[in-house]
Amino acid sequence: MYGRVLGSFLLLVTTLASFARGDTITLTAVKDNTIFSESGSLSNGVGADMYSGRILNSPLRRALMAFDVSSLPTDVVIDSVRLELKLTKSPDLIPRLIRVYRVVADWGEGASDGQLGQGGPAQPGDATWMNTFYPNSLWSTPGGDVAAAASDSLTVVGTGDYVWNAAGLASDVHGWTSQTFANYGWMLIGDEIVNRTVRQFSSREGATPPRLVIHYSAATPVQQTTWGKIKIRYR
Repeated sequence: MYGRVLGSFLLLVTTLASFARGDTITLTAVKDNTIFSESGSLSNGVGADMYSGRILNSPLRRALMAFDVSSLPTDVVIDSVRLELKLTKSPDLIPRLIRVYRVVADWGEGASDGQLGQGGPAQPGDATWMNTFYPNSLWSTPGGDVAAAASDSLTVVGTGDYVWNAAGLASDVHGWTSQTFANYGWMLIGDEIVNRTVRQFSSREGATPPRLVIHYSAATPVQQTTWGKIKIRYR
């Protein structure tokens, strides 16, 4: 009898244990921008495109984007992440590497609107090559403050949809949801060695905004019980 009760108890405990429930949330960028190496007073806060890489005559472009993950509880498990971007223009069909870095300083999206990838006059609150928030707040390092290692990298070629989904991105999102570190989004850094490697992506103001798809697990509520209740149940 004791063995049967004990076995039933173990089965009940297993049944009452907290099981993970898988969920998915899809977010669009809440801000994005492009910074331009040739000037500390150029930006593209509300432009329809973002740029990453090196243009024909050597200046660099770096894209910034951020997503609001505050709707997720701090104790969720981040199972996987997909960063989805639409590449809308490419000067050639040579494969180029686009790396994603976690940004470690806050930055802004102002009202600047660049044309044809050249950037526009920075407006108050814009991120620029020199500024986190134009005109007064500065990056510690010109070109942006990012983590030492890339969270992911992907080779892109022509126009189309591209997905970055390495474990490093999931680690970043976990850090943000658990509040281990602040959420300042990501920076796209392209091939900055070779001229004419720049790639154009749709911004949040464009036709296909950047999307972040997060697959996560959350614990289901546990039914509370006591050994006394279990004994009564099996008398």
